[in-house]
Amino acid sequence: MPASRPQSAPLTAPAAARRGEPGPAARTATVLRPARAEHAGAADGPLPLGPVARYPAEAEVCAHQG
Repeated sequence: MPASRPQSAPLTAPAAARRGEPGPAARTATVLRPARAEHAGAADGPLPLGPVARYPAEAEVCAHQG
C-alpha cells in the first residue's frame, strides 16, 4: 500500500464497522477504495492481511447506516 495511505486502515475499517462507528468507517473506506486491487500487510511477514478489497465493503455498509 502506498505511503500516502495509513497502514492501519485495513485494520481500522472492520474494527469501526463492528463497533458501529460510521464516521471512522466512512473515512477508512474512502482511504481504502483506491487500493482495492492491492494486498495489505507483508505477504510473507508476520501480519499478512490479504486483499484490501475485502475491508472497505463492511465499512461502507456501516457508514451508510449512520
